Amino acid sequence: TGYAISAFVYLYSLTQDEQYLDAAASAAQFLTRSAWDSALRLFPFEYAPDEPTGPALAYFFDSGIIVRGLLALFRVTGDRHLLEAARLCGRSMAQDFAAGDSDFHPILRLPEKAPLPRGEQWSRQPGCYQLKAALGWHDLHRETGDPDFLKWYEDVLAASLRTHPLFLPGATGDLVMDRLGNLYGTTSEGGLGSGTIFKLTPIRRQWVETVVHSFQGPPDGAFAYNGMVVDRFGNFYGATVHGGDNDDGSIYQFTP
Repeated sequence: TGYAISAFVYLYSLTQDEQYLDAAASAAQFLTRSAWDSALRLFPFEYAPDEPTGPALAYFFDSGIIVRGLLALFRVTGDRHLLEAARLCGRSMAQDFAAGDSDFHPILRLPEKAPLPRGEQWSRQPGCYQLKAALGWHDLHRETGDPDFLKWYEDVLAASLRTHPLFLPGATGDLVMDRLGNLYGTTSEGGLGSGTIFKLTPIRRQWVETVVHSFQGPPDGAFAYNGMVVDRFGNFYGATVHGGDNDDGSIYQFTP
């Protein structure tokens, strides 16, 4: 729902279509009036008006996404209730998820707010995985001027830079991740002989490899050595040392 608010606000900024702003406001109203647990002072990961089907959980990552969504709508509407809800959630992230030494638990079990064991799944790991959510603190500092939010953000940033070699354990080389958590990389050999683009899909705690493109040489690329980079739209870009029109190399775009 936090992502939905940000998406609707962005669409409104592009189109000025009020239906997107109304949808964002409706999603924010659900979060602040229904999903927010005023007794625990945090957002449970899943909200159900009936009996829960499993143990209630709260995620550091999802809390940060909610903060950013609420603030995106606040910047458009000026509704102070949105800012206050984001502020309370931001403080919950710092206090309830704190693990010491600028580290934060990824998941809490509710209502006791007990940290769940960490694991191989990205949502159960600290560090770089949490930095996107910690941007909620950066945004809160920008809107409120509260130095606590800036300190917490900078602490997570420093911890992420310090521990980034542990990011994506078990993966090697220059890999990029799509929005579903799949990894992509390149090889300089294999496939049809000129290298490949491959995909790693996490299934049952193992990476399952699929070749998604085999370089064929001119006019296609050949022999990719340096992996790829990703833009904000989810497109991947890379270069090959051979191939292209004159076999002098190529720059390519790959869209999963």
